[in-house]
Amino acid sequence: MNRSTSLFRSSLLITVLSLISIGLGLATQIILSRWFGAGVELDAYFASSSVPNLFALVLTGSLTIVFVPVFLTYESQDSTEQAWGVAGGFLNLLILVLGIISILGVLLAPLVIRFLVPGYRIESLGYELVMTMFRIQWPIILFSGINGVLSGIYYTQSRFARPAAAPVISSGCTLLFTLLLRQQVGIVSTAIGSLIGPIVQTALLLPILIHNDYYRLHIDWQHPGLRQVGKLMLPWVTFNALAKGTSVLDTVLTSTLPAGSLSYLSYSNRLVNLTVNLISRGTALSVFPRISRSHAASDPASFRLYFSIGIRFIGILAIPATGALIAVREPLMRMLFERGLFTSGDTTATGLALAVYATALTSLAFGSIVSNTFYARHDTLTPALIGFVGIFLQAGLAFLLIPYLSYLAMAVSFSVLACLKLSTMVYLLWRRTRLLDGQQIVISLSRMVLAALLMYSWLTLALPRVEATASTATGLIVRLVPVGLIALAIYVFALFLLRSPELAILGKRFCGRILARDSV
Repeated sequence: MNRSTSLFRSSLLITVLSLISIGLGLATQIILSRWFGAGVELDAYFASSSVPNLFALVLTGSLTIVFVPVFLTYESQDSTEQAWGVAGGFLNLLILVLGIISILGVLLAPLVIRFLVPGYRIESLGYELVMTMFRIQWPIILFSGINGVLSGIYYTQSRFARPAAAPVISSGCTLLFTLLLRQQVGIVSTAIGSLIGPIVQTALLLPILIHNDYYRLHIDWQHPGLRQVGKLMLPWVTFNALAKGTSVLDTVLTSTLPAGSLSYLSYSNRLVNLTVNLISRGTALSVFPRISRSHAASDPASFRLYFSIGIRFIGILAIPATGALIAVREPLMRMLFERGLFTSGDTTATGLALAVYATALTSLAFGSIVSNTFYARHDTLTPALIGFVGIFLQAGLAFLLIPYLSYLAMAVSFSVLACLKLSTMVYLLWRRTRLLDGQQIVISLSRMVLAALLMYSWLTLALPRVEATASTATGLIVRLVPVGLIALAIYVFALFLLRSPELAILGKRFCGRILARDSV
């Protein structure tokens, strides 16, 4: 099996499972919008989950990214036992540290909540809900840390199915417990499901330890590999916790704005993040161990190839998705959320936030490949420092814009800084490696932008007629489907006329699978 075929297959598997996870997550958001609208209860849930989710995101991503290159370096030196010494020792240390932090977080919750929602009155319903759900969700960080290391071990063995299925389980548990317990505990049911999900994920990933002869319940404090992982991880986690703190920043700044402001931002931001994950997660996770191996083996040709493939195959989806989300923002929000307590005013407000956040979609999708390329080169500090500086610039810009744009100030500042951070990372990576295949990437992305502009033009012409003739959500869906299919056909046909090599490769892979099935 050649390299592009192997990459395609693993990317496809992760993408399909990500799609299922996204579907379950979206179903949860639709149910929450119907039952709770965009008000105090939902604001409280988003506020309480912002800090636990931030640390879960940082830990899951950082532990995989920091751990994989070190593990592969030891394994490539024909020292499997030493590689597992690093893995086992680091996992045991992590459980100890995160267990202590989890206990302290629950005990010190009142101090955290006062900082998190300074605009909430202590005796208010919103404050009490934030406190309760924060304590329920805080232990998520322990299980996210465990899952990050276990997923990294699976990736080093080129086994993607179980770690890719883990988010499906998490989203499924959140949805299930929301449905089962909403009558008894209200919005708190979603917080309970958010905790149960990572616990079940851990159970799914544990077999790689149970069936391994090298794992020991022991920490070798003198192991050089353990020290190396620690040196790489500490700056990454420290700076990245701040760099990715957009949800926390939004929570703090919107606590003084009218009720619903945080919900508008959270609905739209989550929809963009779901799209980014669907587009980029499969390719980014598949490319990362390959780039890591190329760097460890001092193979610049493979390094250049995999980086180029990753960027171009993410671009072919991210660029049209950006235009599509901007074009369909309001009908999409109406179709998904406008029912029950979610009003037409909420639809308009959330749609505006979605349009702004969507301008950052392509930058976020590319960022997954660019950041992973730094990590593959054992450089966790550069992306973290860029993000660290960026969050302060973002906070300053948002603070300046709030008097003029209200809640949209957070979306504008986020999108501006996403583009700036990506540009900075690409420049620095090019300066340090000279291996980015820049000419081919620019030519390919230019074709995609031109094709996406044609698609966007069609959507802006067709959508006003669709909205004018659709009086119900069902009618809107029925009319949007053919419009969307025509938009997709325009994009694909434009790429075909522009002779896009990426489209040709995807076509060959797709047709090859169909022919293979027909021949069975």
